[in-house]
Amino acid sequence: MAEAVSSALASILLGNFTTGVSEELGRVFGLQTEFEKLKSTFETVQAVLKDAEEKQWKDEGIRIWLKDLKAAAYDADDVLDEFSIEAQRRRQRRGLKDRLRSFSSLDQNPLVFRFKMAHKLKNVKEKFDDIDMRKNKFELIKGVGENEADRFDWRITSSLVDEKEIYGRDNEKEELISMLLDKSDDLSVYAIHGMGGLGKTTLAQLVYSDASVERRFDLRIWVCVSDDFDIRRLTRAIIESIEDKPFMIEECCLIEKNRRPRIPKTVRHMSYLDRGLCYYDKDLVKEQSLRSLISFQFNYWWGTWGTALSFKVSSHNKLRTLGLSHFRLKKNLTELIGNLKHLRYLDVSCSDIRKLPESISSLQNLQTLDLSYCTDLYMLPKKMKDMKSLIYLDLTGCKALQCMPSGMGQLGCLRKLGMFIVGKEVGHHIGELQRLNYIGGELSIKDLDNVQGLADAQNANLARKTYLQSLSLSWREDESSSLSGANSEDVLCALEPHSNMKKLQISGYHGSKFPDWMLESRLPNLVEISLQSCMNCEHLPPFGKLRFLKHLQLKRMDTVKCIGSEMYGDGENPFPSLERLTMGEMMNLEDWETNTMGGREIFTGLHELKIEKCPKLVGLPIIPSVKYLTIGDCTVTLLSSVVNFTSITNLRIKGFDELAVLPDGLLQNHTCLQNLSIGNVDSIPRMRSLRSLSNQLNNLSSLKSLNIIDCDELESLPEGVQNLNSLEMLKIRGLPKITALPVLPSSLATLWIQYCEELTSLSEGLQYLTGLKDLQLMACVKLNSLPESIRHLNSLQSLSIWGCPGVSCLPNQIRHLTSLSSMSLFRCSNLMSLPEGIRNLEMLRELAITECPNLERRCKKEKGKDWPNIALIRTIIINDQVIQSLET
Repeated sequence: MAEAVSSALASILLGNFTTGVSEELGRVFGLQTEFEKLKSTFETVQAVLKDAEEKQWKDEGIRIWLKDLKAAAYDADDVLDEFSIEAQRRRQRRGLKDRLRSFSSLDQNPLVFRFKMAHKLKNVKEKFDDIDMRKNKFELIKGVGENEADRFDWRITSSLVDEKEIYGRDNEKEELISMLLDKSDDLSVYAIHGMGGLGKTTLAQLVYSDASVERRFDLRIWVCVSDDFDIRRLTRAIIESIEDKPFMIEECCLIEKNRRPRIPKTVRHMSYLDRGLCYYDKDLVKEQSLRSLISFQFNYWWGTWGTALSFKVSSHNKLRTLGLSHFRLKKNLTELIGNLKHLRYLDVSCSDIRKLPESISSLQNLQTLDLSYCTDLYMLPKKMKDMKSLIYLDLTGCKALQCMPSGMGQLGCLRKLGMFIVGKEVGHHIGELQRLNYIGGELSIKDLDNVQGLADAQNANLARKTYLQSLSLSWREDESSSLSGANSEDVLCALEPHSNMKKLQISGYHGSKFPDWMLESRLPNLVEISLQSCMNCEHLPPFGKLRFLKHLQLKRMDTVKCIGSEMYGDGENPFPSLERLTMGEMMNLEDWETNTMGGREIFTGLHELKIEKCPKLVGLPIIPSVKYLTIGDCTVTLLSSVVNFTSITNLRIKGFDELAVLPDGLLQNHTCLQNLSIGNVDSIPRMRSLRSLSNQLNNLSSLKSLNIIDCDELESLPEGVQNLNSLEMLKIRGLPKITALPVLPSSLATLWIQYCEELTSLSEGLQYLTGLKDLQLMACVKLNSLPESIRHLNSLQSLSIWGCPGVSCLPNQIRHLTSLSSMSLFRCSNLMSLPEGIRNLEMLRELAITECPNLERRCKKEKGKDWPNIALIRTIIINDQVIQSLET
């Protein structure tokens, strides 16, 4: 702890005092002497910190003194940060007009600023003088004290390594790097183990310092565990590595899901899981000087947003970090966000925000602005070019964004952009990207119709952007685009990216041929390629020569008639690494050649194949390696090709709106099949003509998951479903004619029934499901009750009933659900009461009731008639309000 406090104060004060910013403003505003005095006082206090930390456990007075010292340090940090902000503002002022405006504004008038800041500096100085004077009564000794961790400094390591002195580790290094790059999205831990002295640390240093790893990961952290395995020390070290600033873990508060504990006044950094932030009112943390406020959302429906904030963000004007992902912010992120002048990090990703307030441009310290997947966002602040500190600006997935602010090329610190929309006016041209050579990760360049030609496109300077890993180039596909094919070809030719590129997507291209840099495979490191709506390109590049290519997607390529040797290239083993192949809306594709390869093996590693809306393709080649197969809205002849894919483990059939029955024997030999989906939520058209699935499921002995979705004419599930002894998950959705369930296999662990409007009975379906853990009923409007056979579900852990207005009561047999831990009741308007038997459910930890007016009244805390039956449940939430929690 001594090291933490000492380092924090040294960083906050000594670091800031020695910056040119503070010295400059000290001279300009006549405060240099005050700065020096404050610095001197701090150095005197710092000298006895280690001894104070050692003695605080035996002396309450010292502990209080340290607490006051930390509070004063935060105040000092705020004051010095305000000086830093003023320095940046002064440097950005240009011209007499701006200077006059600054002087006439009370907020920016240098005389007003000096008076205000001199007062704040005086207050901080008085606090430190008092702390300095109080320390004398404790008889603290300068420089005394040693942390336990200090005894193990001999094992402290860093990420630095001299590769010239390392021999014999190339293979291991390349193997580790390959795994990190290939599985970066889902790899959490990779352990290197062995006896001491074998070079484990050296190998880790080599991987950490490799250039390809540095380009792939925006953030890398090296933390040495050594012999002192202290979780708090290590967590603090990780956070300090990210923020480049010391961090006191004692001042953190994590609010778990559905909890509303009292928040200590000393808390500076708060984080919430799921919707925990919604359970606090406007007085959330009014007594805290918060530095960080972050909400982590895990359980949400994609495309929807959480509850709106119930407090004003702008009231917490000391914030450095603010994370409000997945919130409804349309009415809450007001112009007052400009008050958060200390803010460094702002995340409003996946929110419903439509327009950012102009005042955000005044946040001179803001380094990260995450707007990714704000699908309603249509406008950015006009003066965004003034945000000179901005390093990370993520616009990925902002589909409604219409244009970029003028002068984005002036943001020279940018390392992440995500998206750039080309405009016709000065300040909006593609040339704004010219100087942004350090942007990395993903970049999507849209509206290339507005590029004037070859010379204009060359101004983007893409070949020098070596940190980019993914590039998307798109032209408008609507009728307003009048760009000629020749101009399109010139533009694409000039947009050749650096050879480091891993992913490439081209969409809406009007040319009839692809540029040489694609035909000659000058991007040898490509892992993923997507071509969409390139309507005039009949011939495809030789993608088969790309030895690292793992995913190839071809969509809406209307003039392509044949997949064959032209795309395979002249290599001995075309597509040696290809794992996923998607072809969709290829309206004129007639032939897929594999018999012209002259004995060469092809698609040897292909695991996943998706074919959708290829109406002229009548057959698929046999590819034994395929495990995941999707076929949608093609010919019945093509669907019959499924018979030949006997090794698949996952099959999805979708579309086929005129298909009444599946082809005979389609699934008779698929003994390896584990997951089967018929229909799909996003499938247009629906499988509205499918009437029967009889005799299709009998031989699926390995089937674990079955989804049947949006089949309008299907009146019942096949009787054979009860013989699927390996089935663990059954989801049926959008079957409007089904009235009852057949007997279901006892192996089921998950059962979801959604939008089955005519379903009236569950009696037979539930009686043998002794292993069922998750039961969800949604929008089954004619279902009027749960059967008494629910008593057999003694393994059930989660029960959800959503949008079932016909359900008026729950059977008292619910008392037999001894494993039930979570129950959710949503929009069951006629549900009159909860059964008395619910009080016997000792494992029930969470009860959520939403828009059930009768239950809301009967479950009112301490007063409702059903309250005695639920009073022992740990967490009770009614209409998104935590009514009861163990912590309150």
